[in-house]
Amino acid sequence: MERWQSYFSKARGRKMLTKQKREFLRTNYEITDIQLDEFINALNESINYHSYDTQVSLQESGWRGSDDELNSIIIETAVDADRLQQWFENYNEWCNAFQYKMQLAHEIKGMRMNSYFTDWLRKNGKQTWNEFKLGLK
Repeated sequence: MERWQSYFSKARGRKMLTKQKREFLRTNYEITDIQLDEFINALNESINYHSYDTQVSLQESGWRGSDDELNSIIIETAVDADRLQQWFENYNEWCNAFQYKMQLAHEIKGMRMNSYFTDWLRKNGKQTWNEFKLGLK
């Protein structure tokens, strides 16, 4: 049951994003510094709340995937179905209608996104942090 803890510990989750990555995230996702910080805090709380039950459910079902797949599932579980709402004071003011929650969560945690997330970004004129670093459009 400890697999997720090393990657998603609060200490790692609260690590500072570089100034360049913060600027990219704010610009790419059209959010403010305050919104980014609110999202990071809510994401960390939701991951800490949901990750144990998610891992237990997967183990009981016999699922055997890689650590990257497990981490992606934990991120999706923490964000999906408005699970961030309980950790946001003003969730309905901006985050409820925000279309890129899953992508932003993956970017913050430094996880590679599934193709359907990256396709949605590109369709809407956005790019991933890795594409930005490589100078891809």
